[in-house]
Amino acid sequence: MLRFLDEMNAVVGRDEELEMLKRKWDEAMSGRGSVVMVVGEAGIGKTTLVNKLGEYAESRGGIYLRGQGLYHENIEPFLPIYEILREYEAKKSGGTGGGIAALLIPETSSRGRDALVGITPEEGSPGDESLRVMENLRKRFEKMSRVEPLLIFVDDLQWADISTLNFILYLARSVNRMRILLVGSYRPEDVKMERDHPLTDIARRMEREKLCVEINLGRLTCEDVHTILNDVLRLEIPEDVVRTLYELTEGNPYHLNELLKEMVRDGLIDPEEMVWNPVISKESIILPRTLEDLVMRRVDRLSDLARKVIRAASVLGKRFSLEDLVELTGIGDEALADAMEELLRLDLIKEGERDYEFSHIVVQRTVYSSMSSIRRRLLHRKAVEIIERSDRPDKVFRLALHCYYGGLREKALEYMVRAGDEAFRMLAFREALWYYQRAEELAHEIGATMEDIYEIHVREGDSLYVIGDYDEARRKYEEALQFAGEREKIEVCIRIGNICLDRGDLKCAEEYYHRAMEYSVDGMKRGLVLAKLAHLYMMRDMLERAAEYLDEARKIAEDTGSPELMALVLKEEGILKYRQMDEEGALRCFLKSLEEYEKTDEALGKVKVIMDIGAVYMSLADTENAEKYLKMALKMAGEMGYVTLIASIYLNLANYYSGIGDLKKAEEYLERSEEYVRRIGDVRLGQLVYRNRAVEFFREARFEEALENIKKAQEYALEMNNEYEHARHRALEALFLIVMGRADEAETILNDALAVMGAVDEIPARLDVLGYRAAYLEFLGRYGEEREVLMESIRVCERGGLKREKGRTLLELARNMFLEGDFDGAVRTLEEAESLLGDFRPTELDRYMLTSRRFMKRIAACEDPAEEISDYASDLLQGRYILRCVEFLYHMGVVYVRSGKEGGKFLRRAMDLAEKHGMGSYRRLIEGALSGPP
Repeated sequence: MLRFLDEMNAVVGRDEELEMLKRKWDEAMSGRGSVVMVVGEAGIGKTTLVNKLGEYAESRGGIYLRGQGLYHENIEPFLPIYEILREYEAKKSGGTGGGIAALLIPETSSRGRDALVGITPEEGSPGDESLRVMENLRKRFEKMSRVEPLLIFVDDLQWADISTLNFILYLARSVNRMRILLVGSYRPEDVKMERDHPLTDIARRMEREKLCVEINLGRLTCEDVHTILNDVLRLEIPEDVVRTLYELTEGNPYHLNELLKEMVRDGLIDPEEMVWNPVISKESIILPRTLEDLVMRRVDRLSDLARKVIRAASVLGKRFSLEDLVELTGIGDEALADAMEELLRLDLIKEGERDYEFSHIVVQRTVYSSMSSIRRRLLHRKAVEIIERSDRPDKVFRLALHCYYGGLREKALEYMVRAGDEAFRMLAFREALWYYQRAEELAHEIGATMEDIYEIHVREGDSLYVIGDYDEARRKYEEALQFAGEREKIEVCIRIGNICLDRGDLKCAEEYYHRAMEYSVDGMKRGLVLAKLAHLYMMRDMLERAAEYLDEARKIAEDTGSPELMALVLKEEGILKYRQMDEEGALRCFLKSLEEYEKTDEALGKVKVIMDIGAVYMSLADTENAEKYLKMALKMAGEMGYVTLIASIYLNLANYYSGIGDLKKAEEYLERSEEYVRRIGDVRLGQLVYRNRAVEFFREARFEEALENIKKAQEYALEMNNEYEHARHRALEALFLIVMGRADEAETILNDALAVMGAVDEIPARLDVLGYRAAYLEFLGRYGEEREVLMESIRVCERGGLKREKGRTLLELARNMFLEGDFDGAVRTLEEAESLLGDFRPTELDRYMLTSRRFMKRIAACEDPAEEISDYASDLLQGRYILRCVEFLYHMGVVYVRSGKEGGKFLRRAMDLAEKHGMGSYRRLIEGALSGPP
């Protein structure tokens, strides 16, 4: 009765919102998709409003697809997305679809938790696989939208599983190029009730990235209620009753709707004449004041049989099957049919395409809450018996929850662990963590064995690790060590070492890897730890020690005949040879590693070693082979959905083209990399991309854009809680500011940044600090102080045996000597640098620097390459190396003046460029050089 009110209340008082949604749909049809969040309290009309939009979309040739988060039933990862895909299949082919795992899990998925022991930073983790799921899903929706435009509605996001929420964020980042309007709805009151609700973080990210439009649905006004009753429904109700209805419902459409239905059932409204029943006194009516009261009033009217059925149904969830009800209630078919008809007649439940569901979540929650705890527990236990006999795909998840709420603690522990394992296998790591945490609670309650508690702690740690909560993961692993046997301690120590490595705490990683070595008697495990230690020592520039560990690891790989271990060892050997400036040797190792990977199912490792091969060819300036291998890696990564790899490859290509002077192509690849970084929200890659973009803009003297990008890099570094990287980005910001002439501001930022960086007691960090300090002093023209810093850098390189870094620092020192007028010393230093670099094939940018030194060398020998200098400066400008050109012209001018020649034309040309592009620091230096000999 009065069912038309369900449709009409979406229009009354919602015209503006509906029109806005229609505009968004029209834009989506033309390929400019978007995301809209409809926010409002329970019963405010969110679902009804979007259903109205669905009618509009389908009338214009679109497909309307719906999924829903279920209260206390987020038991199956990606459940709303599965519903949407299943509905699409049903609409397109009449099929019902397979299990969700078949729809979502990549064919070559990770080896689960075991992969966590074997990974190094280069080998990837189950977290990479999770992104593959997201990317494969995104591609699926993109493909669907090419056929027909899609209106996708995910209702009740406050109850959706975290994997679904993460995918919505992922899809939102690229939906603007698809024929998709993605609409979500949620209740803010439910989100605020839960501290750290996952939707809070998702909504914050969407707002920060400007990914969605929000529609806040407020309550209807008294005038709206009057319009519905008098103008739309044509109800003849006294004005004071209209006012009473408004006050009781407070403008909530669902409450108003249900209250009117109740008034019809009470005889207050004549359903035939649509008028107030004059027999009934207005003063004598008593109406329920809340939705819960209204529901219980309706439940109290039910027959005993119908009441028993609806209670059983509330335990099964918002949706339930007739078959489950038959088993749970034990009622015969005829009696059950009578009870169901009674519930349908009173609008407590409604019939769906396959199952039944409560007419509103308020009904299910109210009925469930109204039962005594013992009745609920007994019904949950009976549900366990029913589900255990079934073959339903979500069986393990449902059993975990029914055992838990049914008080079957031993069984609940077993099923919680199994549900966590299944969620982890489905790459839904946050859901897995939820199940493991419940399992831990149960394990302590029932006094489980040490072995069981160890396993649960490790599982919790694994889930925390892959979602990036390293501190908490490490805490769980260290708790696991207390319950671990000798063999188990090996794996836990490796896991903790991996965390320390990811966090940049190399000494801690070294400690735990060595502890793993003490426990390890297994050849494969020992070989793995040796490879990890070698990788760690390479990061610390302890190359000789890394080589020793790799030799031992190689012997183990040969003895065990393991292609996986051999592939990893060869890959690490390639990295070592590359760091030793033996590019040809590195190439041979990487190619052999690729051969070993071909014998395994390690698809990710294979792609990454192909990337390494491309990187070596880049270093060898072999553009043809570099592009060949990097594009091969791109193709493979794209086919497998490894979006993080795709972003990394584009970043490598950008770095390469920047190095050979093709800034246009470098910027193109940086933009592509940025697109993928935005899609995946990878903060580690994000800070690298924006740092590189900042450097490119800096070279082109686009300083404001450089500052904008370096600040974005800082935001990402803060988000990944990496103080060191954040400090590096701040130091770079300081250098930008110096060149712009903002020296005072720059000095404060630089000193703060270098203080953070200097706290890291590692050779690379020390060189970083000295490098930024030297650049700062050079930009200020304080060459004497710069020389002291460069000399200290050379001493650090010598202590660490860093041949390449020492050669590069000597190049800087040679320039410094030239600028100070020490031509003979500069020439000797330059020759030492070139002898150290030897066969090292520098990038084109290094060649620019070497070339400028050779110009200086000729000037010192009384030769005048003025024409060549002018041509070279023009080449730099054509390549958009504006900052490099100013720097080069300034230095040439200073060297000419130092050697007693006329360098004014170079200085004046540098001044013109410095003034045009706002280089305050260089303007001051050039003015000083023009006023007389420095």
